[in-house]
Amino acid sequence: MPRKTVTALLIDDDENVLAILRHFLTEQVPGLTVHTLKEPRVEPGYDIYLIDNDFGGRHVGARLATEARGLAPEALVLAYSSNLDRALLKRLLNAHCDGAFEKDSAAERSEMLGLIEAFAQARLRERGGMGNGPIAVLREMAGLFDSWNARLSEEERAVSGTKSIGTKSIGTERAAQ
Repeated sequence: MPRKTVTALLIDDDENVLAILRHFLTEQVPGLTVHTLKEPRVEPGYDIYLIDNDFGGRHVGARLATEARGLAPEALVLAYSSNLDRALLKRLLNAHCDGAFEKDSAAERSEMLGLIEAFAQARLRERGGMGNGPIAVLREMAGLFDSWNARLSEEERAVSGTKSIGTKSIGTERAAQ
């Protein structure tokens, strides 16, 4: 039976960054279980990997992204760093990283958190979990409205004497010919 939770692994050598990201993620993404690692290594079994690039002057983000992608091909793999330069972005792209974000940018942090929330909610729906964040609620409401509108359209066609064929309606007298 598939699990009905989504898990994230945050990998960073800065305890303060780990604490802040864990707080933001647990507050913004309902149903997300967050684990942290201070060492530059990847562990299997996670849906989301959020990877820092710089560990004490060693740039290991691309290597960690490659390892994460190898362990979990369907996972969301994101990198974040205080200095995203062109060379690093190329390495991350070659590692099949799904995104790279500036650590010090509030706008990019917000974009990153939004991406994680959308991914987590989609994964919960795939696994049969409801997903109870605002995005999931809006999607569920949109689905209900679509069903309601389809039902109303069928009732209107029944009352007006038309039948639906594909996306076009024709009168019942022409359909009988």
